[in-house]
Amino acid sequence: MDPSNPAFYILWLLGLAIICTVNCFALISGYLAYGSNVKYSNIIRLYLIVLYYSIAITLFIAIFFPEETYSDSWSRAFFPISTNTFWYFTAYFGLFAFSPLLVYGMKIIQKPYADALLIFIFLAFSVLPTVSAIDPFLINKGYSMLWITAMFITGMYLKKYDIAKKIKKTNLVSLYVGSIAITCVGMFLSLGNPNFAGARLMEYNSPTTVIAAISVVLLFSSIQCRPVIQKIAAYCSPIVFSVYLIHEHPFIRNLFIYDCLLPILDRSPILQLVAVFGSAVLIWLTCFCLDHIRQTVFKFCGIEKLIGRISDRVHSLAS
Repeated sequence: MDPSNPAFYILWLLGLAIICTVNCFALISGYLAYGSNVKYSNIIRLYLIVLYYSIAITLFIAIFFPEETYSDSWSRAFFPISTNTFWYFTAYFGLFAFSPLLVYGMKIIQKPYADALLIFIFLAFSVLPTVSAIDPFLINKGYSMLWITAMFITGMYLKKYDIAKKIKKTNLVSLYVGSIAITCVGMFLSLGNPNFAGARLMEYNSPTTVIAAISVVLLFSSIQCRPVIQKIAAYCSPIVFSVYLIHEHPFIRNLFIYDCLLPILDRSPILQLVAVFGSAVLIWLTCFCLDHIRQTVFKFCGIEKLIGRISDRVHSLAS
C-alpha cells in the first residue's frame, strides 16, 4: 500500500490500537487461572474444537478448491499442534502443562520475589529484544510458548496483588493511549529512516504493546457491567475462540480474507474503514453461525460427555 495514501495511516493506527489483544488473551488466562483449580476438561475441549475446524476447513477446501491444497494438507489437518497450524493454541497447549505449577508458585511466592520476577520478564523478554534486536531467549517476537507463559504469569500477578484497584482508570487510559502514541512515533520515524528500528515496537513483546495490553486488562477488569451485558458476554465469550480458529486458518486467511480485502487498499479512507469494520462484523457473524453447527455436531456425537469422562479419568490419575 502506498504511504502517500491517507488511508495507509488510518489502517496503520487501527492495527496499532489492537495489536495488544493477543497479549490480552494470555494475560486474562493467567488472571482467571489464579485462585482457581486447573480443569483438564477445558484443554481437552479446546483441542477437540481445534481438531474439528482443522479437519472441516481442510475438507471444505479439498472439495471446492482442490487446486489450493498441498502435499501435507491432511497431515496438518490431523496434527494441528505439531504442525503449528494455529500458533497461539500450540503455545497455549504447551503452557497448560505447566499451569498447575505456575499457579501454585504464584500463590506461595512472596511479593519482593514476584516483583523481581515481573521486572526480569519485562527487561529480558520485552525491553532487550526490542532495543537490541537480539533474541537470546527465543521469544520470537511474541510468537512462542515462552512469551505466552510470561504474559500468563503477569496476569496472575495482576490478580494476586489486585493491581486494578491501585491504579485510577484515567491513568490506565493514559497509559494505553501513551503506549500507542509512542509506537506511532516509532513507526513514523521508521518510514523516514529505514535504519531506525521503530517497527519493532509493533511486535507482541515490545514494551509499548505489553503496557497497552496490561492497561486494557486492568481497565476492563475494574468495570462493573449490568447483568444483561454480563449474560451477553458469557454467551459470546466461548465463541471467540472459534472465531479465531476459523478466520486465522491458513486456507481461510489466504484464500478469502486477504484476497477479498486486497482490492480496497487503494480506495479512499472512508471506504477502507467501512470495508474493515464491515468485514469484521461479517467474519464474526459467519463464524458465530458456523460454531453453532459445530456445537450441534458435538452434542449429536456426545463429545461433551466424552470430554467429561476423559477429564474425570485424568483427574483420578493426577490425584
